[in-house]
Amino acid sequence: MSEIRNGHLEVSVTNPMKQTAMEVKQLTDDFEKMRGALIHSTEEQVKLEENRKTLVASISHDLKTPITSIIGYVEGLLDGVATIPEKRDKYLQTIRTKALSLNDLIEELFLYSKLDAAAIPFNFERINLNEFLKHIIEEFQIQATEISLQLSSQELKASYVMADRIQLNRVFINLIENSLKFKVKDRPLSVQLGISETADMVEVRVSDNGQGISAEQLPFVFNHFYRGEVSRPTDTGGSALGLAIVKQIIEMHEGSVMIESQIYQGTTVVVLLKKA
Repeated sequence: MSEIRNGHLEVSVTNPMKQTAMEVKQLTDDFEKMRGALIHSTEEQVKLEENRKTLVASISHDLKTPITSIIGYVEGLLDGVATIPEKRDKYLQTIRTKALSLNDLIEELFLYSKLDAAAIPFNFERINLNEFLKHIIEEFQIQATEISLQLSSQELKASYVMADRIQLNRVFINLIENSLKFKVKDRPLSVQLGISETADMVEVRVSDNGQGISAEQLPFVFNHFYRGEVSRPTDTGGSALGLAIVKQIIEMHEGSVMIESQIYQGTTVVVLLKKA
């Protein structure tokens, strides 16, 4: 007990002799269980602290990059580097783009933190998933003409799920936007959405013909701020929070999300939702 009090959790409580009273044996067992629980709690605390440090470092990096660019272009304007209207317009346009990128990142950080703290109320309703995805595709094709979106269903009847309409919309918009960000240059982007059912689940597969993801990176893509590149470039315009947010939302629906991909062969994200 003294060793445990002093933080020496590796010291196990020795088993009492056979003639020891039953109450003492029970007490010994309870202390051993408590020691195991304390070890587990300490290990979890260390993991959480490491995750917190990584998250803070990632946020600092992703906030600093656009801010540094904005400061540089503003100083260029103040110093008179942009002497012609065309160059000034280019500087101002770049500042605007970086500021919008910064605003998007902050909004996704707020959303991620609220989801993580379960601070967003979910309003579940029975949704016809086929019609729901058709509306998303129609809206997306109006905004992004460079993408071919198609929906196919293996079921003749409609598939119904219990879901929060706003948050589920965010899931599929994030997945389609991811496909746009990582399309292959000079290759028309095609995204296929397919619906199928099992006994108690509805499966949606979102497949594209984009850049794909290497086998080494696949286990980490749902981690917050994971991009896979060592230098963490931000030229794709993403916060690297999209898939982490998708995972959070689907888990709040008591569903699951998986990813299948091959480099240069495209990516498929599989979303499983409970059937209504």
